[in-house]
Amino acid sequence: MAALGPGTAGYTLTTQGAAANPTWTVPFNPIGTSRVTRNSAIEIQLGVGVIPLQVSSVWVTRAVTAAVTISNAGLVANTTYFVYAFDSAGTTTLELSTTGHVTNTSFGVETKSADATRTLVGMIRTEGSTPGQFVDSIGQRFVISYYARRGIGGQSRFTTDRSTSSTTFVEINTEIRIEFLTWSDEAVLVGIAGYHVNNTASSAVFSAIDFDGGAIEEASTLAQTPATATYTAFGLSLAKSGLSEGYHYVTLFGAVNGVTTGTWGGGTANSKNGPTFSTALIRG
Repeated sequence: MAALGPGTAGYTLTTQGAAANPTWTVPFNPIGTSRVTRNSAIEIQLGVGVIPLQVSSVWVTRAVTAAVTISNAGLVANTTYFVYAFDSAGTTTLELSTTGHVTNTSFGVETKSADATRTLVGMIRTEGSTPGQFVDSIGQRFVISYYARRGIGGQSRFTTDRSTSSTTFVEINTEIRIEFLTWSDEAVLVGIAGYHVNNTASSAVFSAIDFDGGAIEEASTLAQTPATATYTAFGLSLAKSGLSEGYHYVTLFGAVNGVTTGTWGGGTANSKNGPTFSTALIRG
């Protein structure tokens, strides 16, 4: 007959009977299955599953048997928060904090910096209202889970033609941005496709993927010089790793050569000059 109970170094499995009977230590499993998701503009939840949690200085696998929620009360607009779970007198409770996280040395659990009783379970970013609200739309992926991560798609597009005469790379228009959160250990898959044109025959039009308004992604830059001033299809894609943890956006940068104008299509799906789409796949 075996008994199973928590210990500071894991779960200790002992057998009843003679003292000579052996004792085994079963390692603590820090993997969680509960996901953080958006319920509404004013509420997120930690779903049913399990998470690692420190309770009375002992690491346990806490079963979340009913969704745990938290509101947006007191949140600041346009701000990134980490979602932490903690034990409150036997009840799993959520906390939103701008304080970052560290790896706990006992079992490798990500916990709130300087407070190992708070287990990291997610990340959110508020939008521009007061108090800041929760958003999870195809253009703003602002709620992600630390455990049980899944692929989450994003998409945006030009609703009308967008142009530039710049001979250096600039953002064509903010309308095509996809905003998102990401964990630092994940890669983000992005793509931009559509139609572009230079209004002068045999003059180049350049398109490129860009993150956060910084340097363009050289690995995903395209130049086309059609013999006539007609729309030409283009496609760009990139798997981007190494992004810092937190908020980012992906967008389209473009340029032309000479005293010319480049245009990126924003028409309907069946028109010759559009639309130009951006897509992104994150995990959270």
